[in-house]
Amino acid sequence: MVSAGAITYADDINDIADATTGKPLVRLVQTVAQSIPDATLTALTFSGEDIDTHGFHDTGSNTARITPTMAGYYRFTGTYFTAAPTTLANMDASLRKNGSTSIAPGPRGSATGNIAQSQSCTAMVSCNGTTDYVELLAFQDSTGAVNSNVSQRFSSVFECEFIRPL
Repeated sequence: MVSAGAITYADDINDIADATTGKPLVRLVQTVAQSIPDATLTALTFSGEDIDTHGFHDTGSNTARITPTMAGYYRFTGTYFTAAPTTLANMDASLRKNGSTSIAPGPRGSATGNIAQSQSCTAMVSCNGTTDYVELLAFQDSTGAVNSNVSQRFSSVFECEFIRPL
């Protein structure tokens, strides 16, 4: 941070540029259907990356996590799509920080019929830039497991956008 009257260095300008035009963005898409057990919060896994400008996601390990490498405030948004349910009663999507802290429960609604159903959630989250991570959780309460939907138009997505430094 540069204070009034202080000398401005190239690193200061680079930091400002990185926080604006070069700000971190992530958009993950679920490319492999995942079984979501009945009445169990389940972290969705993502093997597809549409965008990952700063390497916040790893397609080889911890594929459910977005782990920001810059300390700051982030907007996380997720949408969980379920395959066409036949007995599904309720479903929801929520975010979880560091494997234990629920952040923003998504709306909950009924979902039955022969088309893919979805729920979304969003929250602004502070991350320390080293160990903090966020996951998108899926929940459904039917009489058994239901697969997430994977198709060109209706696949679960998980996004992260840098807002500003801490």
